[in-house]
Amino acid sequence: MSKKKSGKTKAELITKKEFKPITKPLKRNTYNTYNKEIKHNALAYYSVGYSTNQISKALDIPTKTLQSWFNGDFDADDDVVSAYASKIKESLQSSLILKANRCFTEALKDEKMDKSSTLQLVTAGSIMVDKQRLLAGESTENHSHFHWSRNKDASKQEVDKDEELLKQIKTDIQALNQ
Repeated sequence: MSKKKSGKTKAELITKKEFKPITKPLKRNTYNTYNKEIKHNALAYYSVGYSTNQISKALDIPTKTLQSWFNGDFDADDDVVSAYASKIKESLQSSLILKANRCFTEALKDEKMDKSSTLQLVTAGSIMVDKQRLLAGESTENHSHFHWSRNKDASKQEVDKDEELLKQIKTDIQALNQ
């Protein structure tokens, strides 16, 4: 892990910076190669689930080049890639929450309440909240499990008592039917 003059690692410096998603193609250097920052960015986008084609279009990098990086032809600094990936996830989370809030707000408008698109807006908002929770590493489903254990003899005695009670009820029913 390399340290900068400030005594901090690259990953620490990246986490301090505000992440800005790449919106325009990045340039190659004069030797027709890509710098480490571009490669780390591509690997970070790949690690959070973007496809090779999506990254290729966004960064204007050939898919074959990206595939070679993803297959290990580039010795990436894992800490830097993780820091970039964290920033990408944070950006996606913020975006999803804003869009989910917008969907819920639109769905609750009076004119929308009377239209069928309300269901669609609520569904879309719920999906966005679900995806945001996934990105944040939070639960998207909550399950509770009840585990009841007692000693085997006490359980057997209770079952025997219930069977006796059931026999008595059957006998009572037969007596009433006669």
